[in-house]
Amino acid sequence: MDDHADDDHKFLQSYLGAMALHALARYVLTASVALSQPDLLRRERGAARAFLENLVRADLEAFVPRASEAVRLQQFQWNARRAFEAALVLGATEIAMTDATLSNEMLVRAIGSEKAAAPGFVVLFEMTGVPLGVWFHWLFTTTGAHPMQPPVYWATAAKSYEPGRPEDWNGLRC
Repeated sequence: MDDHADDDHKFLQSYLGAMALHALARYVLTASVALSQPDLLRRERGAARAFLENLVRADLEAFVPRASEAVRLQQFQWNARRAFEAALVLGATEIAMTDATLSNEMLVRAIGSEKAAAPGFVVLFEMTGVPLGVWFHWLFTTTGAHPMQPPVYWATAAKSYEPGRPEDWNGLRC
């Protein structure tokens, strides 16, 4: 990806990098939900864990760099980065009870070590500017997780919702 940062393919590189982060975000959710299921086969659990571990260690800045004074992102790149970081936070929450170490590594990758010490769902809204109801709807519809009863972290998540926002209110009604 870095080879095309300054040549004729730089626009293709930025588009494909954003698409890759979008795809990875979806698979972070899927792997996290799979890892949290107690009836998963050992090899499936190992594959989900290996995927998440490798993803946490991978250099994903080549796909879409973090925005800074020196780096200006296009809206589609910002959306991809935002979705990926939200997926890491949601995935970390999903596996917190089954794999606390990997959960913490995912949080550090998404929000940094200083905020990961006392994580909460409010940080997800602050980080992305997107209501929590949207992110949880994405998690539950993408993965099909928790169709019969809410997850163990739902009471904490619901306290972070803003009932005045239509997206959050819809999530609280369910």
